Amino acid sequence: MGISGQKVLVVDDMKTNYLYLSKILHQHGYETLFEMDPLQVVNVASLEQPSVILLDFEMPALSGPEVCRQLKTNPQTREIPVLFVTSHTGEAEIAEAFSAGADDYVLKPPREKEIVSRLNRVFLNLELQGKIQSQFEEQAHLTRILSHDINNLLTLSLMGVQGMEKVARKAGIADDAAFQKEFQRALGGTKRIVSLVANVRELQSLEDQKLQLKLVPVTLHEVFDECADLFSEKLTSKGIQLEVECDSTLKVMADPVSLSNSVINNLVSNALKFSFPGGKITLKAEIVQDQIRVEVRDQGLGMNEALLSKIFLKDEQTSRPGTDNEKGTGFGMPIVKRYMELYGGSIQIQSTPRDQSPNSGTLIRLVFQPSS
Repeated sequence: MGISGQKVLVVDDMKTNYLYLSKILHQHGYETLFEMDPLQVVNVASLEQPSVILLDFEMPALSGPEVCRQLKTNPQTREIPVLFVTSHTGEAEIAEAFSAGADDYVLKPPREKEIVSRLNRVFLNLELQGKIQSQFEEQAHLTRILSHDINNLLTLSLMGVQGMEKVARKAGIADDAAFQKEFQRALGGTKRIVSLVANVRELQSLEDQKLQLKLVPVTLHEVFDECADLFSEKLTSKGIQLEVECDSTLKVMADPVSLSNSVINNLVSNALKFSFPGGKITLKAEIVQDQIRVEVRDQGLGMNEALLSKIFLKDEQTSRPGTDNEKGTGFGMPIVKRYMELYGGSIQIQSTPRDQSPNSGTLIRLVFQPSS
């Protein structure tokens, strides 16, 4: 039996085909709608929100695959499953149906048991997806609560650790080597946890799409100058030269705060972390084919193919110590990628690991749309 109340939209240029399908589906508890004009399918589906669409392959004015592509690119209809009803059995036609976004297909004339079975399977899959989504939302809610509570506790812990040094100074033991070793260990560990929780919360906000960005023209040269100032002390301590190449007039469409803190600073921080003392980092921006490219290049450790394949996956462990044993969280690159998507841009990485070539290093290329 069908699932009572589920609505099926039948799209076919011949009403006799609809009447045949409608008779079968009504017997199994399905409601049916009919649309003969392929040009109206997206509008009808947007308005009626059927549970599934049975779509003819060959129709005048617009083919079934083209209708399917329109459905799958429309935000109001892209989640509706589409089953082709077709007499085509050729490999090319079936491949075209699936490449257009089809969820399944049924051969004409559809047999009662087959079409009901396939529809039931579609609805069972939808039910399963709903349960998975519900579990995901519940876990995400838990993560938000835990992150918030842990962040509050960490703020108190950080204040406590920093207060230890003030107490030690009053006691005259702040310069003691043993004290400083333990103090720096506690301070560094607490700061890393604070950074980790902050990244988790930022990723959660991005996934929840609660972080609404207003894109405005941002002058890259100003962002680069701020970055150079921020890392000047660390660059000097590792003996690394930061070379900046950027025309003062270049602007990109982005959110200035996230572009500076979560994208550019993140990438330069990584380059600095994995660079060898005495090396060079290049921060460059240029116009290439009506797009603006920003490149961050280092001569450091590099990455092998295994690491590159999961560098943007937030559920994979990609954190590793730097050349001076610097620690990281492993969340930086997924955050950079997500922000670039929100800007309407992209990110590419090329890297050669040190164990494969003495000319090792990493090139990260960001592609932006120029400001109008």
